[in-house]
Amino acid sequence: MSLLYTNLILLVGTLIMRGATCTWNDTVDAPFDRLVPRCKNRPVARGAVSPTSAHIFTAVQSVISLGILNLLPRVSFIYAIPAILGWVLYPLAKRVTDYPQVVLGFPMAWGIFMGSVAVGADPLQLASDTASVSSPQQRYTLPTWALYTANVFWTLFYEIIYSHQDAAHDASAGVKNIVLLYHGKTKPLLAKLALGQVLLLASVGWLSQAGWVYWSATVCGSAATLLVILMNVKLDVPESCGWWFKVGCCGFTGTTMAAGLLGEYILRKAKT
Repeated sequence: MSLLYTNLILLVGTLIMRGATCTWNDTVDAPFDRLVPRCKNRPVARGAVSPTSAHIFTAVQSVISLGILNLLPRVSFIYAIPAILGWVLYPLAKRVTDYPQVVLGFPMAWGIFMGSVAVGADPLQLASDTASVSSPQQRYTLPTWALYTANVFWTLFYEIIYSHQDAAHDASAGVKNIVLLYHGKTKPLLAKLALGQVLLLASVGWLSQAGWVYWSATVCGSAATLLVILMNVKLDVPESCGWWFKVGCCGFTGTTMAAGLLGEYILRKAKT
């Protein structure tokens, strides 16, 4: 029941914070979005919502999300800082670097650390008062880092696919990204990211001595779904990229990773 309660807090906080970051992103990106057909009808871009109103909405959602952190260990506030900075910088990164997806990957995966500290671990050892986090088990520090890095790779994988939807218009709009840098030759990069993700997930299993459910679902399931995506996504067809981003990456791969982790937890709990 404690785990369900904690995950409910994380779910609500994530939904609200996601709303804040999307609002911030769409407000800052409005000048670009007006030049991209897929994005031009977003509320701020089309003028239905003023930038001032959007910024107020961002602030309100952020305050509510931070308020939810009060329900978690106090050190959660410290852990939230890198994620907030990453979200703020992401839309700005598109103007100055060809690797905005990398900038996005770090805060997107940061939920791994937020989840860890929420259940009583302190993988980054940021708590000044060790009593504020209940008995962190240091043997989980390395697998937590490996799981975080695997999710960074995963974010890069699906964001590159997502970005292909607007590749034809981003250049004229002045948006920088990896897709334009590689001039449509991103399949080998996607393959490397997928391989890296699977190897990192495997290292999580090895370091944490995970059982067969984790290995079959999270590791093998992710490998299978990533391979299917690589074989079937048509990067020059926006509709294909959109479908495989939403259904393939977020649906298939995300579900297999979560299923293996949940199954591993259930099996370990059953043995105690």
